[in-house]
Amino acid sequence: MGNALDKRVVVISAGIVGASLAYHLADKGANITLVEAEGIASGVIGGSLAWINILCG
Repeated sequence: MGNALDKRVVVISAGIVGASLAYHLADKGANITLVEAEGIASGVIGGSLAWINILCG
């Protein structure tokens, strides 16, 4: 993808892969829109032993 600055990206799904992708792209400066049908990690991930921690601040 090269330099992510000034890129607009829509990530569909806030499971482990989608949330990680959105985080890392945002960290590189991309403008991220994260789309999830329900709550974050509420699908397959919500029923597994995987953990997603959301830091607010």
